[in-house]
Amino acid sequence: MYKTILRLVTIVSICASILLIPQDSASAAMSNATTCKLSSGFSYTVAATLSGNGLIYVALADAGGTAESYLRNKAQIIIHVVDPNTPTCKIIATYRDTESYTSLSALVTPPIARTDKSGNVYIGKINGSGFRTIYIPANAPVKTPFAGMKTTNISGLSSNITHGGMAVTEKHVLVMAATFVAGSKLFSKYAVLPIAAIQRGGSSSATWQSFSSMPAYGPAYSANDSVEGLPDGSFYLAGSFEHTFPKFTGGHVILNPTTMDFIGAVSKKAGNVDLIPCDRNSLLTIPYGCFYPSARVGADGNLYMSYGAGESGTGTRMVYAMKYNTSQKKWMGLNGPLYPERISAFNGKDVSGTGIAADMGGNAYFAGTNGLKQSLVLANYASGKWNDSGYNVTNTEYSKPAILFTPYQSGVRLSVFLVTFKPNGADIIWTTHTGNFNVALNTCTPTVVIEDGATSINKTTASGIVYVSTDCTAKFYVAKVTTTASPPSAALTSADYKTFNLDNPAISVSGLTANATSYVHVRMFDSAKKAVSSWKSVKVTTDTVATVGATTTLTSPYNVQRFTDSLSMGGSSYADSGYVRSMVGRFTVTAVTDPSGLDSYKINERTFSFDQGMIGSNQSVILNNSTDVSKPNNVGVTVALTDGAGNIENRVLDGLVFDNTAPTIVSAPTPTFTASAGTYDGTVTLAGGSVTDDLYVGSGSTQYWGVWVANAVCTAPGSCPLETDTALRWAAVNTPTYTTFSWNLQDGLDAPAITTGNEYYKTYIKFLDGAGNPTSSSISFETTVAVTANTLFVPFIRAQR
Repeated sequence: MYKTILRLVTIVSICASILLIPQDSASAAMSNATTCKLSSGFSYTVAATLSGNGLIYVALADAGGTAESYLRNKAQIIIHVVDPNTPTCKIIATYRDTESYTSLSALVTPPIARTDKSGNVYIGKINGSGFRTIYIPANAPVKTPFAGMKTTNISGLSSNITHGGMAVTEKHVLVMAATFVAGSKLFSKYAVLPIAAIQRGGSSSATWQSFSSMPAYGPAYSANDSVEGLPDGSFYLAGSFEHTFPKFTGGHVILNPTTMDFIGAVSKKAGNVDLIPCDRNSLLTIPYGCFYPSARVGADGNLYMSYGAGESGTGTRMVYAMKYNTSQKKWMGLNGPLYPERISAFNGKDVSGTGIAADMGGNAYFAGTNGLKQSLVLANYASGKWNDSGYNVTNTEYSKPAILFTPYQSGVRLSVFLVTFKPNGADIIWTTHTGNFNVALNTCTPTVVIEDGATSINKTTASGIVYVSTDCTAKFYVAKVTTTASPPSAALTSADYKTFNLDNPAISVSGLTANATSYVHVRMFDSAKKAVSSWKSVKVTTDTVATVGATTTLTSPYNVQRFTDSLSMGGSSYADSGYVRSMVGRFTVTAVTDPSGLDSYKINERTFSFDQGMIGSNQSVILNNSTDVSKPNNVGVTVALTDGAGNIENRVLDGLVFDNTAPTIVSAPTPTFTASAGTYDGTVTLAGGSVTDDLYVGSGSTQYWGVWVANAVCTAPGSCPLETDTALRWAAVNTPTYTTFSWNLQDGLDAPAITTGNEYYKTYIKFLDGAGNPTSSSISFETTVAVTANTLFVPFIRAQR
């Protein structure tokens, strides 16, 4: 069924092949070095990226079976880790994600693999109703390459999304989702999140944006590389949108993630985008138009983009490419100012999306799929034409492959990952190719982790780990500490060089400034003590003050005045904040002033992670008896506060008084109610009487905190409910003066009776101690209210004759 749908929307034939195309003859001489099978199962697509730890992370959506039916029922993201220095398809480690995908369209869309400037890996995929990301830090050790991994679920999408995209910059992650249903319009939405939210993991509710009045726009079909992060922090988004169904055209925009505005003359409000020129002669009226956009930033910092197009009148498939110069902010061709530029090697070969890589010299390599030859084809540009050579990889899958430069021993290879079909499933194939690639993959560039990645520590000496690629030849490292971010410029001495061990890359640093910010600078050197990397700097803040700067409170949970209390509650929902009648309290962090922040707190052996958004939030805690013999009736908790540097302060909060004994009415006060005629609001006055309590100290003979009051409507004077009636609704009122309080005769009543004539009310009063315990008996008073019905006067209108 899915194959039929693919034909309807002009997806290419399942039987496909791959082409690799360098731009010029200077770098065109490529040859196949290795080909191996990475894994088997059933998967339509594959993505791959190079981590800062020197390993390749290969992602696919796999069902674990050997037939398409497995994929329809359930699939999960699988991530294989391989070493580019040994391209034999030996898998170092495998992670199978815990989330399953059951929508076929979501399954077919490949995972997206990206690496940020720091070498961290991001794997992303739509999951039917949102977007899921997997973050793997660059400092994940080679032996445990998934250490520190975090997953994030981004909610807020409908369940019928079919295609997705993801891009990463230094500060943001953009995720995108689109849908295509044959005969219906496309739609697309995108969201931008802080990169810290993805690195933290958990759940995230994103604000999804749309393209306003545009009929359709988004990542086209299986083109998971149609969005890309640019060096200046902005995002490039390319896609297909409907011209006249089933004809499509291409559009693209550049998005500022800070302002969420489009950059340039296009308008987000009006839903306008720049149209992609399908060729130098408009193709907007041809069948299908242009589709399958792909875009990647090359090693030279420029953006390379390709897309498929249907030729006018013939329906023949072509592929065009162009380059966006990010410094000049200008579109151009690969070889000159004219664009788009047709990739002649793809002429008529049913190419669907392309994988793209470009070296530092601007030589671009395109990997596409060919639905005609059913074999792997490498094409290179030489002597003004494209030359093809065949390799023994057959039955390649229709979706585009993953292509990237990878280190190999002391050089660089071009790695290609693709899917091949076979009668009983599919294989993931990894091929590597040699060539004169102008790529500086500095395998000794260090990733420095101090104290497990802590940004603040509580000491002036620290341990750390330096991660480099597995083929780094460094034998020494130098670690220098300064108070500025600038790398050290002073000459190094023999004492500065420390032995570096690739299998145990631990380092130690000293001389950090106490209670201040320092910078640790690390550089790698070979056996001759010649630098093999630039300086890599890490900021570290020290906080050696043991006291944690955080304001905390422990109060009673009875803090909200309600007019719906009942006798079955055993007490009021509102009482003195310093008293409790059960062993439950309310802990609150009201302010944090610690320079390293508050990381967590521990109460009753349970640890709570803390962030700034929790300031003012209440946490229910179980109370314990105070260990202070001078406070026999007090209860509380011991809180262990941990700041961002690891300092721990144990703080005893035992100011709550436990009281579960109700006060007693020794002699009943006399209540009176004073109100204006015909109104319900008034003042209750309590005269005389005596109320005592065992713990709450009031004033003289009035040892109570407040009153618990309920109203009832009576059918006649003296014909009122008893004080034990379960239908009565009570409300606590604090009475600091012990003589008067404001009251409304309608409070707590479900449906006030508004009639003409007299209404009869009875008000019941119990006395409360600080913990909200009520007296067993009550006092009361009855009130008669004379009600005058409202009169509506209608003006007299004389009929006109």
